[in-house]
Amino acid sequence: MAMATKEEKIQSKQPSIKDAMNSPRGTKYTSGHSRQIQLSKMVTNDLINGLVLPLSIVERTEFLRAMHTVYPKFVVPSPRSICRDVLPKTVEKVESELKRICKSSRFVSVTIDTWTDRRMRCFYGITIHLIEQCLFKSYLLAFKYLSVVFIGISHRGENETLVNGIQL
Repeated sequence: MAMATKEEKIQSKQPSIKDAMNSPRGTKYTSGHSRQIQLSKMVTNDLINGLVLPLSIVERTEFLRAMHTVYPKFVVPSPRSICRDVLPKTVEKVESELKRICKSSRFVSVTIDTWTDRRMRCFYGITIHLIEQCLFKSYLLAFKYLSVVFIGISHRGENETLVNGIQL
C-alpha cells in the first residue's frame, strides 16, 4: 500500500511524453546556454547598438512575438539586464578600442557640432576623425542633449574629460 502511494506521487509529478513535448515549460534556454548568449548579443549588438533601436524594443509585444516565432526557446533579456550587464561591457570594449586606435594614429582631428531639432532642443556631438590603414574613419565620442541653449564654460569640462579619456 505504501508503495502504491509513492508510485502515485511519482506519476502525478511526471508528465506524459505528449504533455512534455507540447508544454512550453522547460523548453526555454538557460541563461548560460551558448545559443541564449549568442541571441542576447545579437539583440544588444545588432538591434539596439547597430540599428540604434530603443532599449524598450525588448518589451514590445510585437518584438516578443517575433522572437518567439523565430526562436521559441530564446528568453529575451530585460532592459534592466541589458543596462546592468551588457551595455557596460560594450562601452568598456568600445572605449578601449578607441584608445588603441587613437594611440596608433599619427594625427587625430576632433570636431564638436551643435544643433537644434524642430522642437528647439539643443544637442551636441563630439567626433574624432583619423586615417586608419589608409582609410578615412570617423568615430562619435559623444552625443548629448544640452539643457541650456548657451554653450559655455559649463560644458567645457565635460568636453575635456571626453577628449582626455581617450588620451589624445
